[in-house]
Amino acid sequence: MLDEGKVARVDLLKVDTRLADVQVTAIEFRNARDVESGQFNALLGRPIDMPVVVENTLPRGSPLLPLDEVSQIANTENTKTQMARAEVSISERSVEVARSALRPTLSLVGNLRGQSADPFAMYRGGVVAGAVFSFPFFDRTLSNRIEEAKSRELERRADLKQAELDATQRVRAAYLQAQNAEERIRATETAIGYAREALRIELEKQRYGRGIIETLLDAQAALLTSEARYYRALADYTTATAAIRRETGR
Repeated sequence: MLDEGKVARVDLLKVDTRLADVQVTAIEFRNARDVESGQFNALLGRPIDMPVVVENTLPRGSPLLPLDEVSQIANTENTKTQMARAEVSISERSVEVARSALRPTLSLVGNLRGQSADPFAMYRGGVVAGAVFSFPFFDRTLSNRIEEAKSRELERRADLKQAELDATQRVRAAYLQAQNAEERIRATETAIGYAREALRIELEKQRYGRGIIETLLDAQAALLTSEARYYRALADYTTATAAIRRETGR
């Protein structure tokens, strides 16, 4: 078949193989875009299926604060930790109210009443006054209320501690993701420069009839891969910084 010239063109087969690879990559990135859009909408408190406009060049965020400072802000400004802290404050007041019921109390009472033997005669006025001293130290019901209030306070303090730990863990994970994405952005920016130059050289070779189609396809694929990784890193950075802003109450 080689002698007869009936062998299939290998270069066309290679082109079809690379086209299939590009199609698979496009499907993977399209699915990844849908997943990232849902996560981004969730971070912004929007409906999951709300369309996300993809810019040609995503903006870079502001430089990240130190991790310790971000964690401290998350402990104090996080919405869930603030709610948990408010629950602790309410529980503390409940304990004080329950304890106040066991304190001795002194009450002054008075009453004004009228007396008359003849219903048609004028009433005679009278004033009755006295003092009531309450000493409920041995009231089992009030003691049980105090114990219940203390138990709720301990439970709310445990919830607050867990909320602070959860907020710290979430903001730390988002911070590390942002750092990782930032490093990938710098690395892929350099790779894109090299890939563009390689493609330019291969195009020049083709123009002068000195190039090979497989090499040109390799250069185009390398540039496509570098650009895809660059935009993936930018998207990951934007999502991670949005998560940091949410956990820090900003």
